Amino acid sequence: MKGLITIITLFTLTNCIANTDSTEILNYWLTDTEEYIVQIYEENGVYKGKIVWLLNPLAMDGEARRDVMNNEPELRSRLLMGLDVLDGFEYDDGDWRHGSVYNFKNGNDYNAHLKIDNDGNLRWTGYYGILFFLGKTKVWTPVSDLKKYGLK
Repeated sequence: MKGLITIITLFTLTNCIANTDSTEILNYWLTDTEEYIVQIYEENGVYKGKIVWLLNPLAMDGEARRDVMNNEPELRSRLLMGLDVLDGFEYDDGDWRHGSVYNFKNGNDYNAHLKIDNDGNLRWTGYYGILFFLGKTKVWTPVSDLKKYGLK
């Protein structure tokens, strides 16, 4: 009986792993702070993510928020809405790797990898340069009700 349970468990785990495909990341994701939503899309085999909703879309002057913390002064006038904050990710056996995450709050880019966990959440770990051991993991949740945020 224990042998049968082991076989069923291994079959189920193998089946779950085999069912992971590159398109399951193509979704709208609410960030861990719930301050913005990122739509992940694919372009020429590369996965990217752009901001499609902001909790606070306006700056203190009443104008649309801009990328004012960018390290490159010529980019500080870019609007946050529609800004790509994920770029360069390639699908590799259940993970999306070799990409970067842009943090518009401090103007920094971080190397990162993305993965869908067993609960259907997007877990991404970002790290600065080659300091992978100092990485930080964030969990974003899929948006199930787009109308709630005025999307679609």
